[in-house]
Amino acid sequence: MRPLKLELNYFGPYGHATIDFSQFSEVPVFLISGKTGSGKTTLFDAMSFALFGKTSNDDREAKLLRSDFAPDDQESSVKFWFEHQGVQYQLERRPKQRIRRSSGKWVELGGKVSLIYPLDAAEPIEKTKDGDVKAVIVALLNLNADQFRQIVLLPQGKFRQFLESSSKDKEAILRSLFGTQLYERWVDDLQNQYKQLKAASDQQTTQLTTLMQQIEEIEAEQPQEWLSDAQELFQKDQSALAKTQEQLATLQAQVQTLTAADRQWQSWQQAQTELEQTQVKQQALIEEQPAMDQVAKQIQLDEWVQGQVPKLNQYHRQHQLIDELSQKNQLAQQEWDHNQQVVTETQAQLKQLGNLDQAQVHLMQEIGQWAQLANDFQRLQTALKHYQDTKSNQASLESQLQVASQSVQEASERYTSINDQYARSMISRLAQRLEPGSPCPLCGSREHPHPVVVDELIVVSEDEVKQAQSHLDKVRAQNSQLQAQFEQTSQQLQEEQAQIDQQVAQLNQAMDVTDQDPDSLGKIIQDQQAAQESAQKHLTSQLKERDQWQAALTEAQGKLDQLKGQQVTLAEQLTSTEQEQGALKAQLMTALGQAPKLLSWEQMEEIADQLDRLPQLRQQLSDYQGAVKVVESRLAELKPQVAKQPAGEADQVRAELKDQQAQVEETAQAVGRLEARLHQHQQTISQVDQIMAQQTTMMTKLRSLNQLVQTLRGMGDKKLGLERFVLQQYFNEVLTVANQRFSQLTNDRYKFVLDQELTARATQNGLEVDVYDDYAGKARSVHTLSGGESFMASLALALALGEVVQQRQGGVQIDALFVDEGFGSLDQEALDEALTALQSIEGQRMVGIISHVTELEERIPDQLKVTATDGRSQVGYQHEF
Repeated sequence: MRPLKLELNYFGPYGHATIDFSQFSEVPVFLISGKTGSGKTTLFDAMSFALFGKTSNDDREAKLLRSDFAPDDQESSVKFWFEHQGVQYQLERRPKQRIRRSSGKWVELGGKVSLIYPLDAAEPIEKTKDGDVKAVIVALLNLNADQFRQIVLLPQGKFRQFLESSSKDKEAILRSLFGTQLYERWVDDLQNQYKQLKAASDQQTTQLTTLMQQIEEIEAEQPQEWLSDAQELFQKDQSALAKTQEQLATLQAQVQTLTAADRQWQSWQQAQTELEQTQVKQQALIEEQPAMDQVAKQIQLDEWVQGQVPKLNQYHRQHQLIDELSQKNQLAQQEWDHNQQVVTETQAQLKQLGNLDQAQVHLMQEIGQWAQLANDFQRLQTALKHYQDTKSNQASLESQLQVASQSVQEASERYTSINDQYARSMISRLAQRLEPGSPCPLCGSREHPHPVVVDELIVVSEDEVKQAQSHLDKVRAQNSQLQAQFEQTSQQLQEEQAQIDQQVAQLNQAMDVTDQDPDSLGKIIQDQQAAQESAQKHLTSQLKERDQWQAALTEAQGKLDQLKGQQVTLAEQLTSTEQEQGALKAQLMTALGQAPKLLSWEQMEEIADQLDRLPQLRQQLSDYQGAVKVVESRLAELKPQVAKQPAGEADQVRAELKDQQAQVEETAQAVGRLEARLHQHQQTISQVDQIMAQQTTMMTKLRSLNQLVQTLRGMGDKKLGLERFVLQQYFNEVLTVANQRFSQLTNDRYKFVLDQELTARATQNGLEVDVYDDYAGKARSVHTLSGGESFMASLALALALGEVVQQRQGGVQIDALFVDEGFGSLDQEALDEALTALQSIEGQRMVGIISHVTELEERIPDQLKVTATDGRSQVGYQHEF
């Protein structure tokens, strides 16, 4: 376990403090310094409380470490991060405390704990029950709170606890450190095997005793003697069983003879009783004979009527058919009258509608004429639109022409000006070149009294004149082109106006109107087309109505023809059926005269309705006739049987049979008891014999196993158990390493040795440690060491334990050691040796010490400095002087 960070909230003198142990991860030893009462030991209390819920000293309770200055509504807690075998853990624990809620109410908060690991997992495990957290920590470190305070955290005033502990206490700690539980478990397994085997042996002894007691006739207590007596008794019981079985066979033969005689008497008595009962039944049947004769006559009459039922049913069916045909004929007549009325009404409606086909032709002609007029009007609209477009184009050309004329005037004026300036410039140059007496190029005069003088600033070049001329020609051409386009557009407008006037006149004439403008003509066409559309809809509706009336007329006329045929057919069927019914009635009346009994038509109808009774009457007569036959047959059988009476008396036979049956039952029970006794004795003898053989083998194994367990438990001569022996070897190795530092710390005066003196109790042997004093030349108890000597011995032992455990890679990994005080009891030389020993520890073990010794503060540069102001503490770090 290697501490990473410790966070305290209102715990002891700390308000909010965080100790970062990574500040000292690369140094061999660091010092926790500060004045007395500043809160150094509280840091150890916080670590121990976070891990185990206890402080580093049992004298201080965790619930009393809530800061006195903690606000009423703030909780006290400790948060501890540590690493073990590459896995990081986070522990947070809250002691019991009393705080005030925001409502002002005071509440008692119970202890609370949370363990989260591994911290780098996507979904870490969290334990929140105190028992679960303690189980994880103890299983992880293989140390409980007390062992932790002896091996990892040496609290103030308790550093010599492991040194002076008993062999039993050392055994618990060393077992966790070196993982020797398997030896103890192995011995426990052997002990359990012995106990189980011993219990099985005791159980067998009890079972054997119980089995022997089951045969009460045998008084022998020794199993072997009992077995001999049991076998002798078994043979006697077998002889008794054979004799009893012979007696049972004789009795059973006698019972069979008497049983046969009893059955004969029972049969005779039953026959006599049944004969009397049968004769009574015969007399009853004789009295019932007249009624059965009437039933037979009724059956004869019903059967005759049943023979007439087909004709009678046919007569009824024809009567029903006649009613149905009459009703159908009446309905057909009603339907014929209805359809005749429909024909009349339909013809009237069709006549009222008139000649719709001619009206449709006339309407279609009008629609065609006005459609043509609408097309002509559409062309007029197109012409008007084109006329408007042309007129707009004319207006645009007129504007452009005005602009072009202005441009021609401006270009002409500019050209005239530039050309004049150019001529004047040329004249001025010629005048300047005239020689006196030479002729003038313009007038020919040889005298030049007043030559022209032109300002040089307005001299115009020939190119400028040409450019002005070119511009003038260009704008004149554009003007001429626009003028031609304007004249052409004007001509086009006149032509289009003439065409429009002609189209308007034609439309006025075609519509039979006078001087109507295009808008009025369009309104007339629109109204006329709307009227035609309405007329067309109305005509379509009338045509549809006519078709419906025509279809109804056709359907009604068809039905009339159909109904006329139906009426003829129905009349023929009715006549035929009435004739058939008359013939059937005549036949039935003739049959009535031949009936077994004089019957009327109504009586025949009544009997026909009751024919469902005929099966019952037949069954009644059949049952009576069957009963007569059964009685007569049974009487013929019973009379001869009753005439032959058995010999002897029935009561005497039954009394003898009952007595013999009782003897058979008693003898059979005796045989059963003897058989059960023999079977039980045989099983008991077999089980006793088997258990005696098993006990012989088991006792041999018990003696060997008991001797082995006694030896491994340390109950032999050496009083040293197996696990204590293994731990003694480990502890010897620890003492060997510890002696290297202990001798150095004491200038080779002391070294550890195991106490070889044996006590009567095995738990007190094997791990008792003494010190060999080289000055005295003998070993003495560690309890005789002074305070400084005890501190050096405890320090050497603690360091050695860590080193050996790391080398052995046992059940625990000790990555840290914390020592609270103890250095004040050392002189200067011993202090130097102790500090050298701590700084020489190999590996990555973190060592932290608390001390007031000034020399340590001056010699250990890496320090966790605790300072207190007004009862509140805070921490700081120092890594150099």
